Amino acid sequence: MHLVWRESTERWHEDCVGAMKKQGVSVMCWGIIGLRWKGPFHVWKVETDEERKEASAAIAILEAQRVAEEDVLNSTWKSSAEWRELKQREQAAYRIERYEEKYNNSPPVRILQS
Repeated sequence: MHLVWRESTERWHEDCVGAMKKQGVSVMCWGIIGLRWKGPFHVWKVETDEERKEASAAIAILEAQRVAEEDVLNSTWKSSAEWRELKQREQAAYRIERYEEKYNNSPPVRILQS
């Protein structure tokens, strides 16, 4: 059985015809189709157990590096005056929102900021 995704002028064009198997091996693939343009199409082969272990180890190293970098960036950001000001504004907005919900959306008379 052949599946075809094509224009009428591309009836038997090689990159428009593909085979479909109802049973058997599943395949992971990735491709791009745009207006009047077809991008590359990649098919990945099944990886071995050794390749899977190597990839898992590499991903674990990358994840540890990402977490360390994220921690440094977060601590730098949270120690800045800009972050403290933003936190105070968000807390004030939250207090106003809670007050309006409590008193049926009537405007607050006065809200003190600490």
